[in-house]
Amino acid sequence: MKKIAAITMGTVLGMMTLNARSVELPRPGVFDEVVGMNIHTTNTSMAELKLVEEGGWSFMRADLNWPLVETTKGQYNFGPGGQWPIDVTVQRWHGELGHSIMLIFCDVGKNVHGKQWSPEWQDGFVKFAAATAAHYKGKGVIYELLNEPFKDPIEDQYPPSVYVDLARRAAKAIREVDPDAKIVGGVVSPLFAPDYLKAWMKLGLLDIVDALSLHPYPSEQGRPEELVEMYAEVRHWMKEYGGKVIPLMSSECGWYTEPVPNGRPYEVQAQYGVRYHLINLSQGVFGSIQFCFRTYPDPTNPDANWGMMKPHSATANEEPVLADAKPAYFAVQKMAQALKGKHFSHRIDVDFSYDWLLVFEGPDGRQTLAAWTVFDFGRTVKVPGWGTLNLTKMPIYVDQPNAEGR
Repeated sequence: MKKIAAITMGTVLGMMTLNARSVELPRPGVFDEVVGMNIHTTNTSMAELKLVEEGGWSFMRADLNWPLVETTKGQYNFGPGGQWPIDVTVQRWHGELGHSIMLIFCDVGKNVHGKQWSPEWQDGFVKFAAATAAHYKGKGVIYELLNEPFKDPIEDQYPPSVYVDLARRAAKAIREVDPDAKIVGGVVSPLFAPDYLKAWMKLGLLDIVDALSLHPYPSEQGRPEELVEMYAEVRHWMKEYGGKVIPLMSSECGWYTEPVPNGRPYEVQAQYGVRYHLINLSQGVFGSIQFCFRTYPDPTNPDANWGMMKPHSATANEEPVLADAKPAYFAVQKMAQALKGKHFSHRIDVDFSYDWLLVFEGPDGRQTLAAWTVFDFGRTVKVPGWGTLNLTKMPIYVDQPNAEGR
């Protein structure tokens, strides 16, 4: 195998060409920008990325594994020949397919800089963040500062100020290299880490990042409609503890499936997945990222059963194919076919709170209604201007003035 030299801060970073595009946060309510997918693979094949794209997801969240990019202090290899060649995925998804991508600084436990949160480790992380920004400057990458940083082992617990101070240093280093960079922080569940969120807001996190990232998993795999109250509460916290309200992003949420204990049936995962995106589009959330695309072959492990794809081989390295897709994949695909090119307009007021009637509008003014109910037995409702609709827990899509749902 041909050796590829590791890159350092001062060198020309790699030979591959990424198309230069400006980076912006997705616009809230815009279907083609907000609806996203989380992947865990690197060096991802174009065939797999095409499956993601054809499923209806246009915003990608991908792992940036620090320990595997920097295996030797001060040397960073993002490209082919490295242990984590994320360049390939970025080039294909953003450079060739033209979609937005957000890289998570993740798997940031003990590495060549020592124990997590030690002073040397923090210094190393700031340098790594700067190196990453230099490598991807002008390439349309959004950065997410650490993944669920509150989930450390008991012996590694730290005061809230440690994360905020590190976020401040890392954001400063990134923006010194790339003033136009977009940075997302927080990356926790408001349900399981409310005290961290409030403390971070008090300490100034909202002044550091461009958006607050949440992992808003509902309680015990509850319904996605629970997120409406959750977002309202977090925005209230921002105003009360941070003195300002900044964009919210849902960067990870999903529902794992049977046969593991408490796993949802495939059809429920499909219902919840599309409703999750529709709720986020209606609530002004700047990113609605679903967890996750791949399902690895371990039917007893919940972490292996979140995906849009069924286990299909004895190894996790085997590429998924359309025949492996769960109903959740096709449910999002159907939603995308109905709402592509449209943005959220308004919710139709109804007397029955279990019913959701969301109107989306295209640039030509044509509207599509996404409609469902959370009522257990379904409902038939008459909606002025839209006709008589048979509502179930799976959304239907109706083009005005047609009364036929898709």
